[in-house]
Amino acid sequence: MIANGISRPRVSVNAAAFVPDSFTSVDLQPPAPSSHPLNETTFDTHTMNIAAIVPLSEKAAYLRTLPVIRERCGRGHELAAQELCLDIIKTMYGADEDFATRIPPHGRWRHLDAGAPRVQYLLQAWTSSAVPIDTQEQARRTIDLLIVSVLLDTGAGKVWEYEEKMFEQGFFSGVEGQPHRVDAEGLAKITTERMGEAMQATEEVGIDGRIALLYKLGEALKANPEYFRDDGRPGDLIDFLQAKVPPSPLMLPVAI
Repeated sequence: MIANGISRPRVSVNAAAFVPDSFTSVDLQPPAPSSHPLNETTFDTHTMNIAAIVPLSEKAAYLRTLPVIRERCGRGHELAAQELCLDIIKTMYGADEDFATRIPPHGRWRHLDAGAPRVQYLLQAWTSSAVPIDTQEQARRTIDLLIVSVLLDTGAGKVWEYEEKMFEQGFFSGVEGQPHRVDAEGLAKITTERMGEAMQATEEVGIDGRIALLYKLGEALKANPEYFRDDGRPGDLIDFLQAKVPPSPLMLPVAI
């Protein structure tokens, strides 16, 4: 595998070799979550020796590690190569050896673009505005949008529809004249009536629960200025991360 011009060995991990026959649903208890706001699993990325840092008593955590996920995805790819689904994919994206590079990545961005390139429309509008928005602020706004959209429509079912104008009209912003943002102050002002109208809800099922999630998000943003600064925006996390990463010649600028 080659990344940023550096050749790296491909890692192959046989997860099954580390999971005994006695592996049952009782064993699938994830370890207690860390109290750190940026909870993450740490392991030796040089040797990728998962068995050395994750004991068998934490099999669930082990199976969620990146090398094992890669190995399992490899198995899935091998099966797909033998089935009709690969032929269907090649029909849509080409049959040459580079067809996989043309398949759009799956993610929250793709959900928002279902039926129309909504996010790209916003990016183009910000770039072509009378006062063009720099890429740093575009990144903040995009993160704001993606985070709040997850809390709004995950598992929403068919009782409401997402109104895509909510973000553009400043529904989540607490700063007058700056609609394209999400912040703690704006989230605190959301009411059941406003949410129901904006979401075009045919029933009130789940509306209060969604509002509670947004309130919790606002509280977390406000309580952690180290990560989200004083204005409490999800997108401010990008500034925190950039401040923690030293400049490197291998880091190339990426257009948002």
